[in-house]
Amino acid sequence: MMSQEHGAGLVDKEKAASSGISEGGIAKTMVPASSGYQAGPLHSDSAKEDMPLTLRLDRATRSDLERIQNLKVAGRSGRVVALSELVHSQEVVEGKSIYHKLQIAFESPLSA
Repeated sequence: MMSQEHGAGLVDKEKAASSGISEGGIAKTMVPASSGYQAGPLHSDSAKEDMPLTLRLDRATRSDLERIQNLKVAGRSGRVVALSELVHSQEVVEGKSIYHKLQIAFESPLSA
């Protein structure tokens, strides 16, 4: 069985705490930057229904690790810190998902 490799961000909890930034604050910066943020419905007089409005970084920025690491997070004191100072990337190897007839993903218990 083949394995899947992907990157994972590990928060330096000590540095984050000394900067007055919580792990939740870091996640609130990283998640919208990569997958987007549902800002709410977009109302249009010409459309029959409202459309979801998603804000996210352009594809070039969100696919470039260096650009993501340069995003800034504000701490409680107002001090602004780059994600690169708080999060370190690490390669993770996991077992490959197995898809059945109904296209439901089951994680393999085997890891490489």
